[in-house]
Amino acid sequence: MRKPTWTTGHIAFGRDGSVTKHTQRLPDCKAGQEVEVAARFLELLEPLIGRRFRPRPLAENDNDFDLEPLDAGPGVKLELTELAFAHWGRALTLEEWLEGRTGFKEFVMPAPDTYYGIDTEARDAALARLLRKKVDKHYDKPADRAFWLLIWTVAPAPGHVYSQDGVLHCSVAFANLLRELAEHGSGPFDAIWFAEHPDFLHPVWPKPPAFESNVAVRGDAEA
Repeated sequence: MRKPTWTTGHIAFGRDGSVTKHTQRLPDCKAGQEVEVAARFLELLEPLIGRRFRPRPLAENDNDFDLEPLDAGPGVKLELTELAFAHWGRALTLEEWLEGRTGFKEFVMPAPDTYYGIDTEARDAALARLLRKKVDKHYDKPADRAFWLLIWTVAPAPGHVYSQDGVLHCSVAFANLLRELAEHGSGPFDAIWFAEHPDFLHPVWPKPPAFESNVAVRGDAEA
């Protein structure tokens, strides 16, 4: 199944004045995207929990992966879901952009001469809505292993979670996700992770101690 995606990465500035561009792009098919996202998830996961797994893709009508342990610990069944930019971004024509008749207050330009308007209300609700959609599917919880949910994104947006001057900052969308979990629980999922592919992995549920206090939220929401 063909599935749109974005080029992701970052620019590194060296002490010698050099500038290096590090970018990558996922395959244009859903299965290929999920294989690469799962592999990178496991690379980022190992230093967080001290465990290694081998991902085994499952059939289309099942969950996405069995994570087979490379140690004596239990395996994990993994469900993936993408936080897609299409949930809150709309492509603008050059005429709309130049004439200022977009109807939006925020914009992104992920590539030269490419303009998108941002529905901020939809963006801020997107993570919580995506979680509720997965919970409402009433997945059968495995009897012999943990069941994890990985929400991933390559959407062009500021980082959802970062630390600055000793204070943990998160987006309104991420704060709303934490609130949704606190109020309604995680359904069948024993753990929930959020990956800003390919660079960052954030534990979401159980709620990390770091999010209990000393958190600043971009915008009006409170964590």
